[in-house]
Amino acid sequence: MSATTSENAWGSVATVFKPSSHRGLMAIPVEYGAATVAAVKFPEAPTSKKKYIDIACGGGCVVMHAAEILDPNLYEIHATDFSEGMIKQAKENFKDKNLDHIQLQVMNAEDLKFEDNSFDYLTCQFAVNFFPNVKKGFEEMHRVLRPGGVCVVSTWKHSDILGLMLKGYQLTTGTEYDQKKNPLMPTDFSSLSISEEFARNVGFKNVTGEVVERTIEIPSGSIWPIMKNNPVSIIVKANMTEDEKVKYDKVMTELDNQTTALYLSVNIMRAEK
Repeated sequence: MSATTSENAWGSVATVFKPSSHRGLMAIPVEYGAATVAAVKFPEAPTSKKKYIDIACGGGCVVMHAAEILDPNLYEIHATDFSEGMIKQAKENFKDKNLDHIQLQVMNAEDLKFEDNSFDYLTCQFAVNFFPNVKKGFEEMHRVLRPGGVCVVSTWKHSDILGLMLKGYQLTTGTEYDQKKNPLMPTDFSSLSISEEFARNVGFKNVTGEVVERTIEIPSGSIWPIMKNNPVSIIVKANMTEDEKVKYDKVMTELDNQTTALYLSVNIMRAEK
């Protein structure tokens, strides 16, 4: 099992997905969470109570934003993640925010324990590229949505964070990291057309997409403390010697101290059942 598909690997870094981190690197999923929620186009006053779910929710950045703008009398809100550690951190993040109505559950996105046609809206941000079986994940999204339901999936197109990690690898080893030989993620979603194709292949219709670009200012030295034990970092370091791992940590710390802004672009795909 790859580190990026391991529940334990993600659970071990869950505590970085907390509000106190949001002023630095973790401002990224918060800001893009707002864009993901906006893409859903929730009606402000639905004629009947609606059900919404955020799958592979991590620390809850997306569902937290949605819950802050949706009337709990009009929307039943759920969130799931396969990592017990992530769900525990999400619960911690929701404390003192009057978000007790969010129903959190530990659940694999490829095996959702909900009946067919259960939800009106579904979001999934920065997660499908880590699914071991992406097709199964999209099938589950389609299955649990009601006819006419809306699915929004956000994936990385470009991330300067990954670029820094690969630059650090080259400076450490003297060679470029071979992503074809050792992919950092099970599936590459850098092209919007990839998620659009998965959606169409499992039966979604009215599939559209947009690329959202941001340059986010961050404090220098705020990247590596959060990313050094991230499952993606573990894969980058997997074939290094112990000496190289020590050197890589120093190189990344130096690169991090020189970085005060990150350019990022995200593919946001919207589809209907």
